[in-house]
Amino acid sequence: MCCNKVEWESFCKEHKIAITDLIECITTANKEEHRNIINGFSDKAIEENFSLEELSTVKIKVILKNTPSIKQVYLTRGASQGLWKKLWNPVKEYCKQNNRYCEELITPSGYAFYQYRKEERKQYDSLSTFILARWKEKWKK
Repeated sequence: MCCNKVEWESFCKEHKIAITDLIECITTANKEEHRNIINGFSDKAIEENFSLEELSTVKIKVILKNTPSIKQVYLTRGASQGLWKKLWNPVKEYCKQNNRYCEELITPSGYAFYQYRKEERKQYDSLSTFILARWKEKWKK
């Protein structure tokens, strides 16, 4: 995994990885309390404080339609319920209908380490090698 923006961009370019968010804009985020929630970078806080109607989303299905070379699509978080499920399910369904591999990966945040038992984590020298190993388990070759 990479450490800074330049290394991360190089890694993505080398491995032909494109990245986007699901949310383009939170249209009601005009209050200081909203900015504080967003600046906390917590998916859970966003889910708990904003509704689907308050969001402008990235048109991922349009991107996929216009870019047939994209064969695999991954979400770096779980989407089993709530807002994230509502945002992810249309992408997942599009992939299914259009023969694109689609999978959820663990989050690349520090929280990922705590999703697994301590014994499982011991074999990794860093959080980044742990996350990369877990991602590789689900990557389609």
